[in-house]
Amino acid sequence: MAYYYVDTDVVGGADDGSSWANAKSTLQGGLTLATSGGDTVFFQASSGTKDTYASSQTLTSPITDVSTKVKVIGCKAGTTNEGASVATTDFAVRSGTQPHYEVTGSGNDINFSSGDTFDFSYIEFSTTDRITVSNDVCMYQCTLNCDNVLVSTACIMHLIDCETNVGNDADIGSGFGQNSSGAYLRIHGGEINTVGTQTYIIRSASGSSVTEFIGVDLSGCTVSTSLINGTTNGRFLNCRFPSGATIFGGNATIETEPSAMHMIGCDDSAASRTLSVQTYDTRNTWGDITESTVSRTDGGSDQSTGAFSYAMTPFANHCTPGTRAMLSSPWLSVWIDGSTSTTLKVYITHDNADGDNRDMYEDEIHVEFYTPDNGDTTQHTQSFVPSGLLTRAESTTAAGTDDTTSTWSSHNTYKRSFDLTITPGYAGWAYARVNITKNDATPNTVYVDPKIEVS
Repeated sequence: MAYYYVDTDVVGGADDGSSWANAKSTLQGGLTLATSGGDTVFFQASSGTKDTYASSQTLTSPITDVSTKVKVIGCKAGTTNEGASVATTDFAVRSGTQPHYEVTGSGNDINFSSGDTFDFSYIEFSTTDRITVSNDVCMYQCTLNCDNVLVSTACIMHLIDCETNVGNDADIGSGFGQNSSGAYLRIHGGEINTVGTQTYIIRSASGSSVTEFIGVDLSGCTVSTSLINGTTNGRFLNCRFPSGATIFGGNATIETEPSAMHMIGCDDSAASRTLSVQTYDTRNTWGDITESTVSRTDGGSDQSTGAFSYAMTPFANHCTPGTRAMLSSPWLSVWIDGSTSTTLKVYITHDNADGDNRDMYEDEIHVEFYTPDNGDTTQHTQSFVPSGLLTRAESTTAAGTDDTTSTWSSHNTYKRSFDLTITPGYAGWAYARVNITKNDATPNTVYVDPKIEVS
């Protein structure tokens, strides 16, 4: 492993990057020296001068083995320590002034080249247009100022505790502007802010791309339409959203399986970045599932915000009986004993939005169970209630059993329960989920009690 040095304000010296006194004056000049995996380039601007360009720039390295990374670390102005002696106190952390790589002028990008993998820390990148990632890039406590971020096909971008400020074309996502299948954007911690009001922030043009946000503060974003728009798969865990913002765009933007967006522990409070709370919000090809305050007496509770249900709302005319086109609830689970006859029961109710004044039929809703097998103790069995419905084209029989004993906080007219009696061969977890296959222009919202009753 070798060390190289870049100082945008260096005067004189050998210009070979061997020390601060002989530092290269450009970031690309330092990257050119790094020829082996694990080589480290230290970058500072001793008098505050930016590494600036008036046209699009591509950062590259001569390393041909893409399984290795060039490590680039931004240092505070005036750093004199070198090599292994460079200390954490020398790092240009995000809360301070960082060495700055800038591309100016309309329509000019910063590109991270295909064939090169980078690991950047404590550096500010600015462009009037797009930051494009064409291979794997990891950034730690960096600052990104741009119109949008593009992660290209089969590439990974990982931002850790970074600040991203987006402007006129404010997309933070995999595959913006092209069909970038297999692109992966992971943002862990840090914040995203907008310059002015943007139409949306997170978008993708490919259902096979993935965006993942964990503990990210997006409260500095202002959007006119929605925070998320596009055919991307994604997960948002413990993120802080803009107050009052619409989270999802119209359902037409997520049309291709297996596109899905999952929201867990996200809201508009500062605590959402640090607390693991039960707030569930998912959108996929067939509809929305959110955590609702509609609840069944003695039903499921998350022990934090109290009793709740999963509210399942299909998109209009998206679900189809007899096919895989159905909206499925999260898996419910309960531990059961072995060698004992056990009845598992799942409860639902619905709001009758389509106005047909009836319970849902067997070809419109069903419950799927996975249980410890009563024969082969190394496997699990799969059961459907009612049985045979997946091959049934039509039905006028109400699904499940009329529930006359339980009470919900609202929607008490169309209550049903679904039960399965088994004798498991061994103790283990039993799972159940509710599937809606009803195709309707004004779909019902179905409320699912997350607690599986065992008797």
